[in-house]
Amino acid sequence: MPSVIFHVSGKKFRPEAELAKISLKPYRIHHVGDVVKRKGGDFVFKDSGFSVDIGPKNNNDLAAQIKVAVKFIKKHFTEIKRIKKADDMCLSFGYCMRFDKTGEPFWVQSNNLPSEFLKKCGELKIGIDLEFYYVFTVDKLISHYVRIFKLKHPKKRVDPWLKKNLEK
Repeated sequence: MPSVIFHVSGKKFRPEAELAKISLKPYRIHHVGDVVKRKGGDFVFKDSGFSVDIGPKNNNDLAAQIKVAVKFIKKHFTEIKRIKKADDMCLSFGYCMRFDKTGEPFWVQSNNLPSEFLKKCGELKIGIDLEFYYVFTVDKLISHYVRIFKLKHPKKRVDPWLKKNLEK
């Protein structure tokens, strides 16, 4: 599930050396040339870096994520300032559409990134990525309208390639 991720990377960046100077605990460290095997094709890193999941765990609500990110920047401001040779630092917010307790979507949604938070991110040269997780939203919308209109839940789509290869 989505949460806020702090990414740091660079072509000449040495993640282990930089992490030795700070207290952040990454869930992933990568280096130039590392390969990630993916179903749709391999991905090769063109830089080195690390990623830290700062939370909140399994919470795709942008407002909750903003609160966590504000606390993270306040707490680690001086440590982050010590990171050198990073070409890119960003906070990546993974969020979804919000729904009320009955499953009804809030059709207009807004969130505020506090100016003091943005100012501190600017001083640290940290970008902000807003990543909308569409698939989670669609699943919830389908469930909502199936219930409201008393429809049959759509059949799960089976990948034709997968079906063909499972039959072998």
